[in-house]
Amino acid sequence: MLHAFRLAAVICAVLPCAALAHPHVFVDVSLTLRYDAQGRLAGIDEVWAYDELYSLLMLTEAGVEGTVDPGQMAALRGLDANWDPLNGGRLTVEPPDGPAVLAQPRHLSTQWQGNRMVTRRRHALSPPVAGDGPVFVRVYDPTYYVDFAMPSQVVIQGRAGCQASLQSGQTRGQDDAYAATLRAALAQELDRAGPDDVQVDIGAVGADSIAVSCGR
Repeated sequence: MLHAFRLAAVICAVLPCAALAHPHVFVDVSLTLRYDAQGRLAGIDEVWAYDELYSLLMLTEAGVEGTVDPGQMAALRGLDANWDPLNGGRLTVEPPDGPAVLAQPRHLSTQWQGNRMVTRRRHALSPPVAGDGPVFVRVYDPTYYVDFAMPSQVVIQGRAGCQASLQSGQTRGQDDAYAATLRAALAQELDRAGPDDVQVDIGAVGADSIAVSCGR
């Protein structure tokens, strides 16, 4: 990964770093929170609707031409960015006692709707999280290559009396984090005594989140 930052650091010497911090792919997110019989948050269903331009690019890369039929959807499943834990979408669930552990997501469907590719996946929480909350749910790209638009409303299944609200983040924080990451990479190139890789989690800074709380 570091070689990418070497190039970015050189560019940064000529251009303002913040100008490089912008997404190239746009995804609208839908979420369904699934509670178990004990009232615990046990799973989350996640839907991504890719922007029309990137959807078209994925069709081209998969060799799909003309009308998209159900048999061609299999060619698109492997292009979903979700499966890379470092570069792509990351779902996090944060109760008060620390981040929850999520199992590898299970693919539910890949569909072509209108002019957009829509993918669905299910995340299981292991163990489930106490549902009284508050719990914060985020979907973001650590590298900020993808911009995820979090939903203003979510679907809640299995428990009554829950409230979910959108907590808007600050995009400016992502610009600052991008610049700081580039500076760290450049410093590492000048002094190789540091670690072999620079951790990237730009998208987490200032990302939107969903705040969920349920009555006892």
